Amino acid sequence: MGSRPPRPGGPHRVERVSVGSATSTAARGSSVGPASLRLGLGYGFALAAAASFGIGGVIAKSTFNSLAPSVLAEFRVFLAFLIFLALFGIFRRDELRVRREDIPIFAVFGIVGLAGVSLVYYEAIKRIPIGVALVIEYTGPLLLLAYARLRGRTVGGRLWIAAALAIVGCFFAAGAYDAGLRELNGLGLALAAADAFFFALYFALAERLGTRYTTPTLLLWGFGFALLAGASCGRPGRSRGRRLRPTSTCRSPRSS
Repeated sequence: MGSRPPRPGGPHRVERVSVGSATSTAARGSSVGPASLRLGLGYGFALAAAASFGIGGVIAKSTFNSLAPSVLAEFRVFLAFLIFLALFGIFRRDELRVRREDIPIFAVFGIVGLAGVSLVYYEAIKRIPIGVALVIEYTGPLLLLAYARLRGRTVGGRLWIAAALAIVGCFFAAGAYDAGLRELNGLGLALAAADAFFFALYFALAERLGTRYTTPTLLLWGFGFALLAGASCGRPGRSRGRRLRPTSTCRSPRSS
């Protein structure tokens, strides 16, 4: 008997894989490659960011006896801008140019997405448990999925399932089923809900800008605008109950 031709869909079949609006071809047998490595790194960075966000909240809440949330948010923005300026302003200066028409988007990204998310998050966890605040805030990705669906983009069923599982997992991990949590501070809950919206806006703007600019550009310009927003209300170095700079035009929440 003669040899049979290879069947369609065999080990050498080539399929088209789509990611967002871009498409590429990949062999079925080569599951390990640059694309898989980038995907793995992406998941790793996402997990590290989520863990850092939670740990940062624990550290921040322990400092509220000596620092107001607004002052802590100003310190975070100020130090981040200095670090990124030192790193990227010297070694990657060529990447930092932006188009004039994108400056307003960078401003919203920095003021709302970077400064706003941190400030509202700190104000929320000052009033309610960190776990509850995170459960509410992490509904932000659900808002993104709903927004994408309203814009006519296809949202796969697996994304909805993953988002639902993430919310359920956070719900039980935070103990949000406890009946005693029903008496939580209403303002804290409202702030956490507002932060979920800011969180979703942060992701949406980062995705939009990320198609045109590199990560150093987003970080430096974003924190630069966040720093300008904070400077309009005060300066790092003010502590609650004591003003170290009498010339500051803004007062801390408990300063007399």
